[in-house]
Amino acid sequence: MLEEESKIHPATTSANQKPLTTTEVSSSIHKVNSSFLKTSIEGIPLLTNDNYTIWRIRALNLFDLIGLKDQLVKDKNAVLPAEDNKLLKSILVAKRNSLVQTNVINAENKNSAILIWKSITQFFATNQSSNKARVFQSFLRTPYTPNDITGFITTMKGFQAGLMEVGWEFPADRLGHLVLDKFPPNMKTIADMITHSGKDVTIDSVIDHLHLHADNQHVDTRCKQGAHNTTANHTEENYWFLHPGMRKEHMEKMETLKNKATVSSFHLSIIRNPS
Repeated sequence: MLEEESKIHPATTSANQKPLTTTEVSSSIHKVNSSFLKTSIEGIPLLTNDNYTIWRIRALNLFDLIGLKDQLVKDKNAVLPAEDNKLLKSILVAKRNSLVQTNVINAENKNSAILIWKSITQFFATNQSSNKARVFQSFLRTPYTPNDITGFITTMKGFQAGLMEVGWEFPADRLGHLVLDKFPPNMKTIADMITHSGKDVTIDSVIDHLHLHADNQHVDTRCKQGAHNTTANHTEENYWFLHPGMRKEHMEKMETLKNKATVSSFHLSIIRNPS
């Protein structure tokens, strides 16, 4: 796909080019349900130096929805009608941060959606050494997030695709070990399970273990008889089995509150339904 995108040329009015008519392209935009269009646009994240892969997928989904994807990635002679160019340009400009803008927008392409798209894909998806280094360094700097394991998994899978996209090639277990190195010391047991499993430490095997770890964090947090669970929603000092006297006091308070609620309900019913 990158090869196809690299063939996109500036929109010109030379004799050998036949601009697409408004009825060929623009009409497709008006056929799209406005709520679907709004949802698709809002679903495109702000383009940063770290999320090009997911950004590109969602942007292309939108362009496919409105019938303009082929003009961007396949037709080297495509000339967008003014209305379509204005729409795509506004989306591409709005869906990126200021740092990305300085790298992809210039005086030559600022008025052409096709040229802006070409500039973005060249900046993020070429295998130039500087771009490869940027993506790899961003991957190395990304920390493990113990409070958001699912988010960490999603981020790592995004980097897996992004690194391949800019030309990185790793042995089957290399990327897995790099992700494993992000684990904190208190996850040594899990790391040992992965490395001693007898299988290659691929990123997929690491992610599988992370899914299990995330699931285990959501197991029953209730205390067992005679033993306080540190993940429970109360402290050890408030654990009834260790402090049975507190249970009686608590139950008496609950009974008092229940009786008050019953009396209040009775009085309210009398007020609403006087005899």
